[in-house]
Amino acid sequence: MCSFKNDKKIIRKSRLFDERYYLLNNPDVRIADTDALNHFMTIGWKEGRNPSPQFDLSFYLMRNPDVREAEINPLLHYIRYGQNEGRAALPQQMMSHRTPTNTPKNSPKKLFSLASLRFAFRYIRLHGFKQFWLKAKNKLVSRKGASINLDQSPLTIKQVSPKVSTAALTSDNEIEVVGKTVSVIIPTKNAGKDFPILMKTLNAQRGFEKVEVVIVDSGSTDETLETAKLLDATVVNIEPENFSHSGARNLGAEAASGDYLMFMVQDALPPNDTWLATMYMTLIENDLTAVSCAEMPREDADLFYRQNSWNYYNFLGVNNADRIFSLPKSQDYVSLRQNGQLSDLANLIPRDLFLQYGYRLNYAEDLDLGIRLIKDGHKLAFLGSSRVIHSHNRTPYYFLKRGFVDNLFLTDIFDDFVIPDIHLREFIPDLMSCYSFLSQLISSLDTASTTVNPENLEKLVFKSIDQGSGKKFDLSRSIFADSKLDDNAIEFLERLIEGFDLKNHHNAANGIMLQAFRGHAQVILDYIKNSYEVVDETLIEDVKLCFTKAFSIITGSFLAYCYKNRDETDSQEMKNLYSVMMEGV
Repeated sequence: MCSFKNDKKIIRKSRLFDERYYLLNNPDVRIADTDALNHFMTIGWKEGRNPSPQFDLSFYLMRNPDVREAEINPLLHYIRYGQNEGRAALPQQMMSHRTPTNTPKNSPKKLFSLASLRFAFRYIRLHGFKQFWLKAKNKLVSRKGASINLDQSPLTIKQVSPKVSTAALTSDNEIEVVGKTVSVIIPTKNAGKDFPILMKTLNAQRGFEKVEVVIVDSGSTDETLETAKLLDATVVNIEPENFSHSGARNLGAEAASGDYLMFMVQDALPPNDTWLATMYMTLIENDLTAVSCAEMPREDADLFYRQNSWNYYNFLGVNNADRIFSLPKSQDYVSLRQNGQLSDLANLIPRDLFLQYGYRLNYAEDLDLGIRLIKDGHKLAFLGSSRVIHSHNRTPYYFLKRGFVDNLFLTDIFDDFVIPDIHLREFIPDLMSCYSFLSQLISSLDTASTTVNPENLEKLVFKSIDQGSGKKFDLSRSIFADSKLDDNAIEFLERLIEGFDLKNHHNAANGIMLQAFRGHAQVILDYIKNSYEVVDETLIEDVKLCFTKAFSIITGSFLAYCYKNRDETDSQEMKNLYSVMMEGV
C-alpha cells in the first residue's frame, strides 16, 4: 500500500497524468464516478489507456520491449528512468531520430526535412501553434537514443503511424475540417438506454462537412426509432424475419450519401469527438482501403469478456500497437485471420469501394470482406491505440452457441481448417467427464485461501487439471445441478445427453475436451497474471464463472465438429442440433 501511495505521488508530481483528459477520453470511468488516477494505475495502463496528451502508452511499449516484457507501468518507468535515458514519450519526439534508408547510420539527421515540415503544418492546423511549440521543445531536448524504424513492429509488420492520434486530441483543440462526408451505418433492434448517448456522440464528431447516421431497424419496440428521428438519423426499416448481418448493412450502405461509410453496432460508443477524424486520417495518410479499431470493455465487463478481448487482440498483434494488414506470403487460415480482420464494431471504408464488394454471409461478414480485400491487393489497418467502448456480459448458453457458430464458419470458409475426427457418441462421455472435472475444480476454488496471488492460483488449477483425467461422474442425479451454468445451458445439455445409455456405454472419455480446457485456462490465467496482483474472494467468483463459460464455448466447438462429422446414425439428431444452435445468432 505504501508503494502504491508513493507511486501515486510520483505520477502527480510529474504532471504527466491529466485527470480531465483521462475522464474526457474514458466515459466509462467518468460514468463509474471512480478516482481517475487510481483507475489508471490499477487497470487503465494495462488496457492501453493514455494518461495525458503528453504520453503515448502504446508507442512507449512498442518502442521499449524491455518495459513491455517487464510488465510494469510504462508511465512510472518513463518518469523514473526513461526520460533521463532519452526515451521518447510520443511518436513526434522520434522524428529527429529516424534514419532514412538511403542515409548512412552516422550521418547528420535533418530536423527540417520535407516530411517534418508537412507533419508540422498538419499538427499546427489540428492542435494550434502553442501545442506544436511544446512538442517541438520536447523533440529538441530528446536527441539522445538509438535510431529505430518505427514502421516496423516486433512482428516485422508495418505499424500504423497516424498523423492524428487520440492521445493528442481533446475537445479544447481546433481540428481541420476536410471536405468529405461520412455515413455511420448501424443495424438496430431495441438499442436500449445508451443509444441516445451514441447518437449524440456521433452527431458531435468533428472534422467533416457532414456526419450522417443511417440506422437499419428490424422491428424495435422501444424508443430506438423515436430517438433516431429526433436526432436526424436516416431510418431504413426491414422486417425482423428479413434481417441478416450482411443484408442489413448492405441496405444501409445503399441508403447512405457519405463519401465514406463507418459500420458500427448499436451498443458501441466512440471514445471522444475526434475519433472519426483519427480513423479517417489513418486511412488517408497511410494509403489504406479500410480501417477498424479494437474495443475497450466497459467498467462492468466480466472477467471472461476482458480476457477474451485481450487474447483476441494479442492474436491480431494490436494490444499495444496499430497494424497495417496486407496479404501474407504464407496463406493459411491463421495468417489470413491475422491479416484480413476488419470489425463491424468500427469499420471505415470508402462508399464507392464498399458498394463494389458488399458484405456476404450471415456471420463473420467483416472478416470475409477483409480477406477478399487483401487478396485483391488492398491494405487494411487495425488500431489498438484508438478504441470504441463496447462489451457484453453474456450467459454460458450464449458462448455454447457462439463456439458452435464460430467453428462452423471456420470450417466453411477455410479449406485448411482441421476438423477433429469426433462423433457425438464419442463426445458425450468426454463432455460428461470434463464437466465433472470442472465441478471439482470449482469446489477446490471454494476451499482456497481468501487471498492468493495469481501464480498460486495457476498452480492450483493446473494441478487439478493434471489429476482430472478420467474423472467419474455421478449418474444418480443431474450432473449439471448446482452449477454455474444458466438454465438454458442446463436444459440444452440435459436434452443433448437424454437417451444416451451412459451406464452401458463402453466408450471411455478420451480427454480431448480436457486438453482444450487446459488451453483456455492458460489464457485466462495469463490474463489474470497480467492484470491483477492479488486474487481475492470477488475475483475467485469471477474465475469460477469464467471457467464455466470457457467450458461452454469448448462444448459448442466440439459440437460443431460432431456436426461436420455426422453420419447416418446421428444425421437427424445433428440436423435438430443445428436448428437450435443457429437460432437467433
